[in-house]
Amino acid sequence: MEYQQLLIAFCFYAHFILFVHQSQLTYAGKHLCARDEAFYLLQFKQGLITLSWNVTGDCCEWDGVTCNGFTASFELPKNFPSSLRYLSIRCIGFGNIGESQIFHLPNLQVLRLGKNPLLTGTLPNFYWSFSRSILEMGFTYMGIFGKVPDCIDNLTAIRVLTLSRNNLTESFGNLTRIRSLDLSKNIFTRNVPSTIGKLNRLDSLSLSSNNFEGLIPDIFSNFSELSFLAFDTNNFTELQNNLLTGPLPSNISELQELQLLDFSFNYFAEVTPPWLFQFPTLFYLYVQHNLFTGKLPNEINTSYSEYLTADLSYNNLRGEIPYWMLSTSMGSLDLSYNFLTDFGKQVRRRSEYLYYLNLENNFLQGLLHQSICDLIYLEVVILAQNNYSGSIPGCLGNSSSPIFILDLRMNNFHGEIPRFLPIGLQYIGLYGNQLRGQVP
Repeated sequence: MEYQQLLIAFCFYAHFILFVHQSQLTYAGKHLCARDEAFYLLQFKQGLITLSWNVTGDCCEWDGVTCNGFTASFELPKNFPSSLRYLSIRCIGFGNIGESQIFHLPNLQVLRLGKNPLLTGTLPNFYWSFSRSILEMGFTYMGIFGKVPDCIDNLTAIRVLTLSRNNLTESFGNLTRIRSLDLSKNIFTRNVPSTIGKLNRLDSLSLSSNNFEGLIPDIFSNFSELSFLAFDTNNFTELQNNLLTGPLPSNISELQELQLLDFSFNYFAEVTPPWLFQFPTLFYLYVQHNLFTGKLPNEINTSYSEYLTADLSYNNLRGEIPYWMLSTSMGSLDLSYNFLTDFGKQVRRRSEYLYYLNLENNFLQGLLHQSICDLIYLEVVILAQNNYSGSIPGCLGNSSSPIFILDLRMNNFHGEIPRFLPIGLQYIGLYGNQLRGQVP
């Protein structure tokens, strides 16, 4: 028959996994497939055209269905209509991806095979018939392994390619038109391929949770439209005298459309580059768990359009906390587990965004200045494990304050516990101080 504008979606959820009990397989003269299983498969079948799927037949003999005594599973069909444009098979498909006829569909535009861990094998290395039509391919959380084939270079229309959570081990092609590339959670090794620099239309790039090592290639001046960049949880290092180092490429600062920057859980060891804070459109900055050293910049020339979430915890930052971090459009700031000693200047103006402040386990000392109360939107304040002394500022007990977590543990505060506390306070940590009185 003729297929016009054909759209087919195979999508199984957990409740479509059908259990065939062994006891049901022993009665002669009965179908191997239980009636309720046939019902669910027929519900799924609506919209498909296949003569073998009918209510009178044994579903264990239907096209694409395999019964192993416990589960009825859907195997990739050997043949699809050539006019197929959209194909989504999730959660229950199995078989050898390399033997499928999917790669021979000339009009396919969207292919989503994610969440099929039993769909295994290597991607075939021949000309894929949909090379000129495919716009999106998603192979997330499957059993694909080996090298991404060279023929992927022929995908001239591709915009989105997702290959995360597989067992891919080698490099990938030159996809000059691609907009979004996700290769996270594979087992890529060695250096990041410099060919990534040719993908100059990217607006999203994730290489997170692999085994890349060495220096990040100096390629970012090509990415004028990049807004999402994630390199977290790799091993970017350069070995010199057994000291782990690895400066960040400075031309990352040219990515003026960047909205998320994630270099967390690596071994970057350098003085904190000022350009980390120079992205006007940045929403999220994650550089925690590295070896960044030195002082934070005293001034920045950027005014953030929206509030910024910044996590610089677990580094080797020293010196003062610059005032701009508390008086710009910062929404969430985590500087815990560093070696910071003080606030450089008092807050010049109230932050209208900062709701989360974590300065735990630093070397902050002296009196806790009253200006912290100028941050009137704070909801979470964590100052535990520092060297603060003197009394707790009474303004922190302002009943109109939105604070619901106040952690002052393991300091040297002394004197009376404030008589009034915020109405919405849910947790207060005072252990390890020299305070007296009762919590109101």
